[in-house]
Amino acid sequence: MLTLLTESIVSYMTLSGRPLLDTRPDNELFVDRADELGRIRAALDQGLNCLVVGERGSGKTSLVRALMFQARQHEDPEDLGLPRLLYVRSAGALSATELLGRAAGALAGYQGDPPAGGWPGTAAGLIAELGERAQRGPVVMILDDAAADAGNALFGALRDELWSIDLRWLVTVATADSGTLLRPPADAFFEVQVELEPLSVDAAKEILRLRMGSVDDRLLEEAAAIGGGNPRRLLDVVREFDGDSSEWSEFATAAQQRQQALIQAGRSAHMLAVELEALGGASASDDRLLSRMGWTRARAVQVLGELEKAGLVTTSSVKAGQGRPKKIYKVVSPAQFGQRQLHATGRAV
Repeated sequence: MLTLLTESIVSYMTLSGRPLLDTRPDNELFVDRADELGRIRAALDQGLNCLVVGERGSGKTSLVRALMFQARQHEDPEDLGLPRLLYVRSAGALSATELLGRAAGALAGYQGDPPAGGWPGTAAGLIAELGERAQRGPVVMILDDAAADAGNALFGALRDELWSIDLRWLVTVATADSGTLLRPPADAFFEVQVELEPLSVDAAKEILRLRMGSVDDRLLEEAAAIGGGNPRRLLDVVREFDGDSSEWSEFATAAQQRQQALIQAGRSAHMLAVELEALGGASASDDRLLSRMGWTRARAVQVLGELEKAGLVTTSSVKAGQGRPKKIYKVVSPAQFGQRQLHATGRAV
């Protein structure tokens, strides 16, 4: 029973699309990015604020978690000061005040010293609270997956206030959101910016090899090409492969056809598909989706309709609370797209 449980946990860790954590087992799955890690470490060692930019699924969270794990290996166990790196999940925070509240909460939680009278209700009050707590020991706030508008409000409108306290920031943001987050004066806040480029073919193959085991090198080459150097898409390939190489040729063909169909659908449709994949599905009125795209609901409905017509999304009806059920769109997998193409061909014949 214990063996089966262990195998199940290992299988989940290697096939799940979740970001890697700052644990030893997950760190053994982390591949490449040595150059990016070195540049981030150098920036933080110099007391500089750093922004990590990468497309959805490029491994931004896994990168900072790997950095946390590596930094912890060099800490003195007798050191009672604050950790050098403190992780703050910022997804869903829609204002500078909310981001500051999460950062202050994370710092207070680690210190075991929540404020007796509750948190200040203003951004200025929270910055003062962070500044006071940062004096107890050096700390770098890792603000992961910052929303564009909230991030710009924090590092732009409140830039000078943040500069006035002894606190450094390591922030990750999606490429599509980086332009908004870095609107002046926020652009001057980050002295160092690190761009996550697509993984090299060798690095992509290593990610696949760690999860697929011993498979033909030609298959790894094709799988790496399908993933396009994006870790999340590479893991999607692994999950669909499921260890059955007998159907690999059909899967590879379907993946190429799906990619070509996305390209033919146009830039807007392709960008929307990327965001849908990142969210795991969404409705046309989903605030997260509309915020990421910068669209109205009407525009989202139009482009989602184009994706549906092209057979690139599935739909389902989900009822939550009062009101009419929502139509949820999810991007089809290569295998699903292949099956749809077969059915369409059969009908045509």
